[in-house]
Amino acid sequence: MKFTNPLIGVANTPFVDMFEVVIQLAVFKGKGRAQALKDQLAKKYYDIPFLVDENQQNTYQVIAGPYNVRSKAVQIANALKSDGVNNFVRSYRK
Repeated sequence: MKFTNPLIGVANTPFVDMFEVVIQLAVFKGKGRAQALKDQLAKKYYDIPFLVDENQQNTYQVIAGPYNVRSKAVQIANALKSDGVNNFVRSYRK
């Protein structure tokens, strides 16, 4: 199934202070597993910016975004869900 992102180019930039919302797809204890999932998702959904984000508990979260408008993140999250990719939208902890 081909995924068409209605927001191509919206968040193709690195983290900037104004971005506040991300789509979380998974969390792992090992960076390698997180990176492997990120790479797999990036190949299938090449127009969505996926990142591996390490938090203070030494876990690695696979996220999409960041987005500065929650409704845009929700729209992409829903499209991913309809394609079988579990996720949720959350604020980005800086």
